[in-house]
Amino acid sequence: MGTIKILQSTDYMRVRIEKLFTHYGFKDTELLPALINNSPKYTFKGSDLVIMDLDNYKLDVVSIIKALKSEPDTKNIPVMLLSSQSDIKTLKKAVYAGCTEFITKPYSDELLMQKVHKLIKKDFTSLEDVNEPLNDKDTQQMKMSWNSDYEIGIAEIDNEHKDIIDNYEKLYNYMKSGEGHNYYDEIVGFMKNYVDTHFSHEEAFQEKIAYPLRADHAKRHDDFKRKVDEIISEHESKVASNMDLIRINLFLKDWIIHHILVEDSKIGDFINSMNKSKEES
Repeated sequence: MGTIKILQSTDYMRVRIEKLFTHYGFKDTELLPALINNSPKYTFKGSDLVIMDLDNYKLDVVSIIKALKSEPDTKNIPVMLLSSQSDIKTLKKAVYAGCTEFITKPYSDELLMQKVHKLIKKDFTSLEDVNEPLNDKDTQQMKMSWNSDYEIGIAEIDNEHKDIIDNYEKLYNYMKSGEGHNYYDEIVGFMKNYVDTHFSHEEAFQEKIAYPLRADHAKRHDDFKRKVDEIISEHESKVASNMDLIRINLFLKDWIIHHILVEDSKIGDFINSMNKSKEES
């Protein structure tokens, strides 16, 4: 099913990942030690996917990604990063170094395997039976607040991004105080309005500047809309459970980190490159 090499420093996470991958039939998966002795070229050569923990304080993970991407034998290997503690600046450095995909801790087994299968281009079947409940320590890692590192330099888009992060923070605070169920309908309503307004603004702006990746970007928006519709339809006739709250929290956090930080930042980079070209001409 593909050769996957995983560099994970935390014993608990190593055991969890090994159990999950074994359960799902990944027989050619290698869990690497916290420190690697060889260069990335020799450590990761021949891999179909590399998964690394960005919070690994023993290693400069960003430098490892740069080295991996600089070698002809390894530059095309997709890299997935796991992170909860790293700040936005570090995440951005990882993106520019060549990180292919993020997953933010805490995460569900379902989400991890979806992303793994997407990167190695394998069909995915639901893993609901493998998921383990998140504990109190996990939920404490969910906090996230807006700061300037999320800005891509387009005022209207940045303001709307701030709205989704502010609403995420409200959900986190309600959950922390045990009142998340009272806010569930409001956050779902916000998400529905968000996909109907923000996405149309963003896509219209991309058309205006002839952004070359706009078709792929629109597809990602459609995937988000579909997930929001699923969330709404699943809870029209029942009260949200604690696990429902955690899942919507994880869904939003993954979207914020991956889409705003990775995908939307590409729009800002494109505009900067256009402006630079105009100045040089």
